[in-house]
Amino acid sequence: VFQLYYDGGLEKMVSKESREATLADRKLPFEKSAMFQILDRKCFSTVVKVRLPSQDEIDKARSTSTALQGPSWKETVAIMCEEDKQQQQQQLVGKSQLMADYMQKTTPEFFYNRDPPKNLRVALNEDSISVSESETLVASTSSSHPISLRLPKDSTDGRIVRIQSHDGYHKLDVDSRMHLIEFKTWVADQLKMDKDQFVIVKHSTDDGSDTGYETNLQDDVTVSNAFQSCFISIKPRAPLKHNEKMMQIVLFEMHELQKDNWRPLFELPVSQTTLVGDVLLQCLRMYKEVYGDDLPLKMVRLREVFSSGIGTGQRSLLNLNTPLDKRGYNWNSPMYLQIFGDQRIIGKPGNAVMVRQFRPSTVEIGPVEEVLFDAQAENPVLSFLEAVSRRSRIPVERVAVIEPKEYNWSEWPYLKSRLEMLESRHGIMEKKTPKPGIPS
Repeated sequence: VFQLYYDGGLEKMVSKESREATLADRKLPFEKSAMFQILDRKCFSTVVKVRLPSQDEIDKARSTSTALQGPSWKETVAIMCEEDKQQQQQQLVGKSQLMADYMQKTTPEFFYNRDPPKNLRVALNEDSISVSESETLVASTSSSHPISLRLPKDSTDGRIVRIQSHDGYHKLDVDSRMHLIEFKTWVADQLKMDKDQFVIVKHSTDDGSDTGYETNLQDDVTVSNAFQSCFISIKPRAPLKHNEKMMQIVLFEMHELQKDNWRPLFELPVSQTTLVGDVLLQCLRMYKEVYGDDLPLKMVRLREVFSSGIGTGQRSLLNLNTPLDKRGYNWNSPMYLQIFGDQRIIGKPGNAVMVRQFRPSTVEIGPVEEVLFDAQAENPVLSFLEAVSRRSRIPVERVAVIEPKEYNWSEWPYLKSRLEMLESRHGIMEKKTPKPGIPS
C-alpha cells in the first residue's frame, strides 16, 4: 500500500510569497526540499505519553536535595565521642575547682550552711539530674549547593510537538530517531532545571498509576528503543548510582497492629555497603526537611518488621554498625522508623522488647509497651522479667511470658475483642497458663 502526498498545488497558495516558496522548493533536489523534510518527519513520528512534575514537586525536590548530605555514621560517632570526652574533662575540671574552693573555704555559702557535706554534693551537682545531653545532631560539615537553574538551548527544531496537554500529562509527537540525551535536554528546558537532576521512570500502565521503575539507559539510545509502547514520568531527583537502589522508610506504629495502615514517610538511595547508622542519619535529615521536626538521635530507632508470626510478626531492632547486605536478598526492603513517645526509655541503655499485659480476671488487654532489659546480664530472662515487673508493678514470681508465634491466639487472645473474650471466657480460663520464656 502506498500513500501519495502533495504540496497542495499552486492554486491553494494564499499569497505570492507562498507560491514563490513552493516553486522554489519544487526546483530543489527532493532530498533537500521542504516536502522531503515533512514526509521524513512524518515517517519517523512516534507518540510518547509523559507526565511532568508539578512546580510543588520540583520545589520539594530542591529543598530535600541537601538532606542527604552530611557526616557519615562513623564520622558522627567519632564527633560524638570527642564531644563526650571534652564534656567529661570540663566536668572534671569544674569539680576539681569546686573541691579546691570548698577545702580553702573561699566560697561564702559554705560558711553559712549547717550541712557542709550536703552542700558539697549540691555544689558538685550530684543531687540533680544532668541535662547535658545534646538533643540535636551534629551540624553538617559538608557544603551544600543549590540545584542549577541553567536553561539549555532548545535544539529539538520541531522534533517534539505537543498533541495534548492536561494537568501535567502530555501526549507528544516525537521524532523516533531522537537520542535520549536530546529528549532529556528538552525536558530540562521545560522544567528549568539541569538534566542531571531528574530521572525517567517507565510504567507498565497507560496512565502511570503503577510505581514504575527507573530507566538505566545510555544517552545515545533512540527514543523509539527507549520508550516504545510505554508511559513515562519524570521524577525530580538525582539519578541513582550503578550500585544503588531506593529504600522506602515507613513510620513504625507500635499501637497499630495492621502494618498496611502505617504511613510511608519518604524514600532514600542506598547501596549494599550502606550502614544502618547512615540510613538513620539520612532519615533524621530528610524528616527535618519534609516535616520540619528536628528529631534528636536518641529519640529514634530503625526496625526490621517481618511477616512471620501470628497477627503481628517479629519486630527486630537493627544494629547501626551493620551494612545493609546483611539483611539478605531483599536488602533494600522497607525499613521502619520508630519515634519514641515514652519519656521513660528515651536515651536509656538496654534491649527493647514490646509487651502487652493480659488480665484474665477482668478480661482486659493493656496497651503495647516497651521495656528495656540487659541482654548481657548473667540471666537475661530474669533481667527481662524484672523489667516487666517494674513496669507492671507485679511481683516477678507472678509474671508469665509467652512467645505469641508458638501458641494459638485463642490461648493468648491479644487480637480478640473484649466481647469475643467475654463470650469464650470460660474456655480461656481453662487453658493451661503458659510457662515463662524468652520473648520475641
